[in-house]
Amino acid sequence: MNGNEFMEALTELDSDVIDTELPKKSRKSKSVLRWIAAAACLLIVLGSVTAYAESKKMETKKIKTVTESGFTIRVDLDKIRQKELSGLTDIPEKIAEQIKNHVPQPVHSSVFIDPRTVTEIYPGIAEAIQRIGYDKICAPQLPPCGGHPSDLGFSDIHGITHYDGSEVLLTVRGSDAGRILSVTISYDDISSETDHINMQPNIIVITDSYNGKELELSSFWPNERGWETDIEHRTTQNGLDFELLTIDGVDNGRRGGLDGYVSNGSVLYTLHLSYELENSERAMEIMLAWADSIR
Repeated sequence: MNGNEFMEALTELDSDVIDTELPKKSRKSKSVLRWIAAAACLLIVLGSVTAYAESKKMETKKIKTVTESGFTIRVDLDKIRQKELSGLTDIPEKIAEQIKNHVPQPVHSSVFIDPRTVTEIYPGIAEAIQRIGYDKICAPQLPPCGGHPSDLGFSDIHGITHYDGSEVLLTVRGSDAGRILSVTISYDDISSETDHINMQPNIIVITDSYNGKELELSSFWPNERGWETDIEHRTTQNGLDFELLTIDGVDNGRRGGLDGYVSNGSVLYTLHLSYELENSERAMEIMLAWADSIR
């Protein structure tokens, strides 16, 4: 799922659930390698077997049903006041104007346009953070980017890449009344320059107009894939809660995945890494350096 799809998914915030799947390594193996924390939908799990890993601000639950396995993570994210987003004072008026002028798409149209969403593209994360104007957002550390994964045999979706002059997507989600509900900085699939580890980072904040008690993100896959999840709660060097999930058995055991979630109270940072097993140690180095750089 690319950056645009990630932001479109967040338009269904009433469900407070984000569903993910692993990223695809190539155009021929579409069922294996697309994974970004992104498709919002309401998940109802019946007859599940669960295991828990809890922290003060985050709770991760391992889930297994008759047909699916996966996990959900609930984040007790502090809601901020809209006025703390000092760079977005023009957004409520833009949302109100978009709602006023919105023309609904035909019922069978494949195009989804949400007038409550404002999306902007910036050349780098620094510009996106400056636009938001909230001083508790930082730019986490990631290794130099080697370009969009399409150059490395991955699916070509949209050229949003990392800090080295490439683009990031800033999306502001509003209510029908024009109030800001959430702000997200997202990236499309990017790859580390030397070892081609696929990286998918995102940053999320929610306001006091957001109607959910907490943010819930989920990932599920068919049991026949044989993937296994290990959940570990850590604390970063800056004393922040850090949920680390390891996914084994991807692509018939040839690839692995890491998911990281770090919250500094009012900002949620997420990172997914997908890699060949020979790069497992390097992937863990990237994940830990990313988490420890968040303040």
